[in-house]
Amino acid sequence: MEQIITEFAGLGIVGLIGGYLFTTFMKERAEERKVNMENQKEDRELFRKSVETFTANSKTYAETIGSLTVRVENVEEGISRTENKVDKILEKVGN
Repeated sequence: MEQIITEFAGLGIVGLIGGYLFTTFMKERAEERKVNMENQKEDRELFRKSVETFTANSKTYAETIGSLTVRVENVEEGISRTENKVDKILEKVGN
């Protein structure tokens, strides 16, 4: 009888230790999940900011390219006018 009581007491202590370990483990897992969720929120925020920055930079580059295109067209028109003037001068000199 004494042995049975000792075994039950031993099982009770083992059960208490096991329960404590299980509870501690579950608390740690819950904290890890909470940290992971916070990290995911930070990651999403960083991704959103990087997309906004990329979009702003892309718009700036597009505007710059558009401006350069207009400038190139203006230079081409200037070259055409210069060529026409040179052709007229060469015609006059040739005649």
